[in-house]
Amino acid sequence: MSIDRNYSAWIEAVPHIVWIASKTGAVTFLNRRWTQMTGLTNEQGLGFEFLQAIHPEDRDRIQSAWQEAVRSECPYEAKFRMRLANGAYCRIMARAQLEPTSDLSDAPQNLDWVGTFTDIESIVYCKDDLILKQQFLEALLHNLSDGIVACDATGTLTLFNAASQAFHGIPAQPLPSERWADYYDLYEPEGSLPLAQEDIPLVRALKGEQVQDAKMRIVPKSGKPRILIANGAPIVHPDGHQLGAVVAMRDITAQEEAETALKNSERRFRAIFNQTFQFIGLLDPDGTLIEANQTALDFGGFTAETVIGQPLWETPWWGLSQETRREIRQAVAQAAKGGFVRFEVEVVGVNDSIVTIDFSLKPIHDEAGNVVLLIPEGRDITARKQAESEVHRLNVLLEQRVAERTAQLEAKNYQNERLLASEQEARAELETAVAQLETLNCQKEELLEREQAAKAELEIAIAETANYTERLTLALDAAQMGTWDFDMRTEQILWNPRHEIIFGYPPGTPNRDYFDWERRVHPEDLEWVHQATHAARDTHQVLTLQYRIIWPDGSLHWI
Repeated sequence: MSIDRNYSAWIEAVPHIVWIASKTGAVTFLNRRWTQMTGLTNEQGLGFEFLQAIHPEDRDRIQSAWQEAVRSECPYEAKFRMRLANGAYCRIMARAQLEPTSDLSDAPQNLDWVGTFTDIESIVYCKDDLILKQQFLEALLHNLSDGIVACDATGTLTLFNAASQAFHGIPAQPLPSERWADYYDLYEPEGSLPLAQEDIPLVRALKGEQVQDAKMRIVPKSGKPRILIANGAPIVHPDGHQLGAVVAMRDITAQEEAETALKNSERRFRAIFNQTFQFIGLLDPDGTLIEANQTALDFGGFTAETVIGQPLWETPWWGLSQETRREIRQAVAQAAKGGFVRFEVEVVGVNDSIVTIDFSLKPIHDEAGNVVLLIPEGRDITARKQAESEVHRLNVLLEQRVAERTAQLEAKNYQNERLLASEQEARAELETAVAQLETLNCQKEELLEREQAAKAELEIAIAETANYTERLTLALDAAQMGTWDFDMRTEQILWNPRHEIIFGYPPGTPNRDYFDWERRVHPEDLEWVHQATHAARDTHQVLTLQYRIIWPDGSLHWI
């Protein structure tokens, strides 16, 4: 067909391969772009030859799709890989449809296929790259433990990751700002006062403010309350107009609860530390006093500032003697190496009062096992020591009186013990004799029972053996079967009369041996019969064989 001159220039100018095919699907025209892209001549693409430029893995699919489009006369669209002039392949989008065409004469119009091949390699690459980046961004946002929330310029929530949805209890679809309160409430960090609208971090960022470390308490309608710290900023287009705002939120509930628990624990510790009756303190491993409870301070009659920061052995409590100070210093050095120290020592209190204390030093270790603190503890045991002294005096007096009375009783009891011992010996001998007699009687009765049982079992076995032997003999005679018993040590064989007859020997011949049997076995069977016999012997398995024997008269028999 001829192409209108007005369209010819346009067809050659477009950056696509333009082609025309007959109604049967055979290509009849290709523009110059075909040769530029594929390096093939027009003739090499006419008819159905254009299929040779398609990637072999795509060729059958494209040919079938093109044939179906020609048959159904429906618009055609397909993607495939086409070989370029440099040998590489690029992705192509093919489109075609039936169009009325005519030449320059007044002949009636015909229907021809008009189509294009468009290089979409760069488009596909950009689309794939965009999809990958989008998937990466979505995966990153979804797996962040921090909540990310963004809104557009109207305040409609347009982006919130999984963490922020969990924080707020909001749905996955965009949410206008006037509906935020339907899903959650915001409060000041302490949790009592509602957060004003203008103080909400996202609202502040939407107004153009850079939000830094803003704390708030969020209480979703469905979910647990949380304390969040937020940072946000406006989203601004390069031309300067605002697109929206974004806020990142971190759940610091556990941190806040831990800090509150630590403060409460500190208060409880101080209450216990200062209200105990014993003396308690804290030391650095070098012995420097860093804490002392009120009980210890009140006993010494001085304030914490007087002793905090001093070596323990230099404090006034140990001013009774230089020996006491050296003892305390040595105890600190031992505890700093990880040892537990405990001893009794006298200390000096207010108005030079002296008391005895049960003193101990306990080391505290970190995760690596290093000593990081020492806990000195002292318990006033003055009253206990006085009571122990009185108890000791009374114990000595009591022991004297007990010793005197014991001596008197021992004299009287000695004779009684001798008589009791003699009686006990006689009773023991009598009991032993009776026990031995009973044992002998039991053994006698047991032996008689065993003897009777053995006799009965023997009689039964003899009767069963005789019966079995009789029945076996009858069965063997009836079946005309022979039996043999081979002693491998002496190589002697015991044959019954029937077995001798089977092997062609006169019955009753004495002293049969292994060679009597071997002489009867057919020479062609002897080797494998030997092997089978030895295998059965070595593996302790049942031996079942069929082989030939030769009688003295030369006749051949199977057994």
